[in-house]
Amino acid sequence: MGLMSTGMVQYLLFNHQSRTQFGFRKVIGYTNTLFTLLHFIERTIEYEGQLYIIFINQKMASTDRVG
Repeated sequence: MGLMSTGMVQYLLFNHQSRTQFGFRKVIGYTNTLFTLLHFIERTIEYEGQLYIIFINQKMASTDRVG
């Protein structure tokens, strides 16, 4: 509901090569093109009312997983 009212999604880019405690790149931004990004979503996390979309930045072209 907050997502629809603001039209913004907070997202993180995840570096698949560094699955460590600090593997998440600090790339956080906003977009209103959620449906164009659905193909690349590995996992979504809702935390404190915000939707975090975690992408894998490798093998993007070959993945069909959504959610």
